[in-house]
Amino acid sequence: MTEERTAEERLLHDAVHDNLTGLPNRELFIDRLRAAITRTTAEGAARPSVFVLDIDRFKQINDGFGVAVGDSILLTIARRLARLLKPQDTLARMAGDQFAFLLISESQPERIAAFAESVRRTLRAPITLGEKEIFLTGSIGIAMHDGKQQIEAEDLIKDAEMGTFHAKRLGGDRIEAFRPALRQHGSDLATLEADLRRALGREEIKVLYQPIVRLEDKTIAGFEALVRWDHPKLGRIPPSDFVPLAERTGLIIPLGLFVLDRAGRQLAEWQEELGRHTSLFVSVNVSSRQLLRHDLINDVKSVLVRSNLAHGSLKLEVTESLVMEIRSTRRRC
Repeated sequence: MTEERTAEERLLHDAVHDNLTGLPNRELFIDRLRAAITRTTAEGAARPSVFVLDIDRFKQINDGFGVAVGDSILLTIARRLARLLKPQDTLARMAGDQFAFLLISESQPERIAAFAESVRRTLRAPITLGEKEIFLTGSIGIAMHDGKQQIEAEDLIKDAEMGTFHAKRLGGDRIEAFRPALRQHGSDLATLEADLRRALGREEIKVLYQPIVRLEDKTIAGFEALVRWDHPKLGRIPPSDFVPLAERTGLIIPLGLFVLDRAGRQLAEWQEELGRHTSLFVSVNVSSRQLLRHDLINDVKSVLVRSNLAHGSLKLEVTESLVMEIRSTRRRC
């Protein structure tokens, strides 16, 4: 009987706790949030606040150091964050590199903001692995129960997640409180993401070419490939709107390969018409996701083989911010 009861308790514990960190999982977090909301509306208890923390660019940690190191870092983060809580609060691992806080011990806006800042500072503290130091940042979204409205636990979490997404969209390492305007924005982005997934197969993505001119004689030296999205309903969408979305969802990989392939084909046509002796080139921007992929070299080789381009005429371009990010990462590691 004792062994059976122990086994049942272990099964129940594992069902509502994260296997890696031992923290409550999403299901247990939602259950505790529901109970807190009920106490607030029925008994006038302290109003709960929900924080959703998403670690910025954590996929690069897994890709660069391996999943085992990534798991070790998540364990360290979980222990550090847990020290910030009081007994009535809850820290949960929602999924992957996403954590959530149920904050009940603080209800004043300024105290809630101070707690969020302490979470941000805790995450920014370097993590030592052997002789290396890992520096991380996080995007934090906050949703606060107003003590009056009847709101479902899942909806309060979604509100906090919208704040997190907005913080990430603004560059990360930020704290953003939910406001109603973000709800419509989040809905629009979800629709836009679904449309972008279909755009490549529908010939909605266009590659345009901006001339690069020699200053000495005003002749055209080459072109820069520019990607544009002609949405069937919204018209032409600027890259500043859909490229960050593609980065966040991973669609930047097929999008970047599409631009690289189209640019190679177009350059091959020009070289065929003007003669292969021409020095005309095309420059294609490469994102951080593409640059860190092991298959980038093979992707470029495939484009060169298919297009039969003149040597040195296809140029890959990286942004200054990406170069600085790589240099900073190397110094830290």
